Amino acid sequence: MAPPSKKITVREFEKKIWDIEGICLVVRAPGTTAVKPYEFIRASSANWRYSQLESKLEKCLDNFEFVITDGKGHIPARNMTLARIRESYSN
Repeated sequence: MAPPSKKITVREFEKKIWDIEGICLVVRAPGTTAVKPYEFIRASSANWRYSQLESKLEKCLDNFEFVITDGKGHIPARNMTLARIRESYSN
């Protein structure tokens, strides 16, 4: 059995999602709140949908409410691909 991972702050978690996934994540909790770390090192596939990444993130964030925002600060449709969300930041 692997040792339990050290928790990180919400602020660190959000930054890690940006650095790895190229996605803007907003967790609705104080920035210093401790959460499970995001232990993935590669970005999810560009053809994944918002809903698939959402499910992946829920495992790390337990019961914390969160949203993914696009380049205009809007919450994308759950069936939008990650490629389109990522592209929205450069527009």
